Amino acid sequence: MRSRVQAQNIPVSRQGGAVLILGLIMLLLMTIVGLAAVRGTGLQETMASNMRQRHIAFHAAEAGLREAEDELKNLVNKTFDGTEKGLLADQGQLGQPLVARWDADDWLENSILTDLELVNIKEANRPRYVVEEVRVPDIEVRKMLGCSQDPEEFCFDVDYFRVSSRGVSGSGEAEAVLQSTYGQLK
Repeated sequence: MRSRVQAQNIPVSRQGGAVLILGLIMLLLMTIVGLAAVRGTGLQETMASNMRQRHIAFHAAEAGLREAEDELKNLVNKTFDGTEKGLLADQGQLGQPLVARWDADDWLENSILTDLELVNIKEANRPRYVVEEVRVPDIEVRKMLGCSQDPEEFCFDVDYFRVSSRGVSGSGEAEAVLQSTYGQLK
């Protein structure tokens, strides 16, 4: 014979609602985890967008740097005394340039606007660059070129330039400033 299991009815006076409280606590925990996941996803999306803007600004500055270096190849009888926009005398002491510390207004007033048409960059935010003539003591140049320290012995005659370029992202929220040192045989 089979025995039957009978469900017991617990009287209402003994029911405390423990399952209901436990269910509400679990629902609260699941809601907190869900909200944290949504917030984390939003933060990651913002970070990805910011990184994209930084990359666009970096590549714009890189394109400006390359254009400036190409222009230096065609340099003939230019004066670096500040009379020509974007062509400056050495602004800093050896190895300590000041150009990268300019603010946006200085870049607008004292730099050369490229004629590059870049994707995701507004015409007003096209890259800008500045070229500084860098004066390096002859003894330092001779060391860098691996020449004899004897000033009477022939060594290459090189002009050095510090090229600074500023790129701005398409949204205008990010900017990048890059510098290179360019040497050109006289």
